[in-house]
Amino acid sequence: MKLSINHLLVEMSMIISIFGIYSCSSNSEDNLKYVLEKTEMVSIPVGEQCSVESGTMNFFKDPMTKEEIIISHNKVNHVVSEINLTTRKEHPLFKISSGGPNGVGWAYHVQKLRRNKYMVLASNSYLLSILDSLGHRLEQYNFLDDPNDQYAGYPWVDLETPFFTKDSVAYMRFSSSTNPYSKDSFKGENALYAYDFNSHTHHELFEFPDEACRKSFGLRTGKCSVCLSLDEKQLLVSFPSLSYILSYDLKTHKRVKYPAAVSGGMEVEPDQHKQMPNFPEYDLTTPILYTSLLRDPYRKVYYRIVVRGLDKELVKRTKYKYWSYKPLTVITLDEHFNKIAETSLEKDHYSSIDYFVGEKGFYIKAFHPDDKTISEDEIRFQCYTLNKRS
Repeated sequence: MKLSINHLLVEMSMIISIFGIYSCSSNSEDNLKYVLEKTEMVSIPVGEQCSVESGTMNFFKDPMTKEEIIISHNKVNHVVSEINLTTRKEHPLFKISSGGPNGVGWAYHVQKLRRNKYMVLASNSYLLSILDSLGHRLEQYNFLDDPNDQYAGYPWVDLETPFFTKDSVAYMRFSSSTNPYSKDSFKGENALYAYDFNSHTHHELFEFPDEACRKSFGLRTGKCSVCLSLDEKQLLVSFPSLSYILSYDLKTHKRVKYPAAVSGGMEVEPDQHKQMPNFPEYDLTTPILYTSLLRDPYRKVYYRIVVRGLDKELVKRTKYKYWSYKPLTVITLDEHFNKIAETSLEKDHYSSIDYFVGEKGFYIKAFHPDDKTISEDEIRFQCYTLNKRS
């Protein structure tokens, strides 16, 4: 991946005045005017093709029927299903093929583009494929310009680092390292790229801020979450180790930082390890990391997800060896990026990686090893709605 030095110059010359409003983002929960409150719990029966635990999920609203649908990709059997929130029914669609005439490589991310069209990204194979509702491959694009280039742009997409699509363009993170957990990964180049479905080309938008990639020791710090602004004029990027979100104007290419920190003044501290830290302990016990950034067009707000570290003693117990069990806090920002709510979900049993925004509110999957009511025969989502604090 060829990243121009001009991006470094732009980054150095970008003058942002955020200190005057920084204190607004650090208010305690009690001083904020709004709060996320529980409403309904949505339970949907699922069959053996859909995994309650081992899978990825993406939200899609049908523009014609207005139905709200979750696209589920079971990573064990590679079956893609649709879970309809409106009818509360599950419908298996197709099984992904890694090879053959409909092969897509090892699928890591599945997203519905529109009716009967699904986008599949296989990061390890540098492949982006378009499938129909039967799993037949319609198109395929290889991001690897030079098969011999071991430092080529690597499209990195996972649960905490999804890609975002607008019109005919997909936006995603590229990295020069194919192993984000290596001790050298934080030294590599990371950038936001755009892929145009019409021209079948990809190009760099901007390189990540240096501190986003090197502030900590690799693990998840080079990742990002991207969403479209409410006015649809900017891309908003949230980095795990940074207390601010970065906006990128799609027309002028101007970048602006907006503070969006969790209360308490906690920061992701630079790590001083000269060797790879003990995994998973280092990853699980990091005090805070900022993960997904979601927009809510119904209430004109954004949600920034904060995952908090587990106690080191808990990490030593087998059932807490999973990053998805970390406790959560949700920061709510208004359309002008002012923090209006900060809601702790730490006492509830939710997945820290599966959530979406629907017409009724913010939904999060109810799944945790301590919850004895969890069943493999149903998938459950708790809905939260933003209300004024009483």
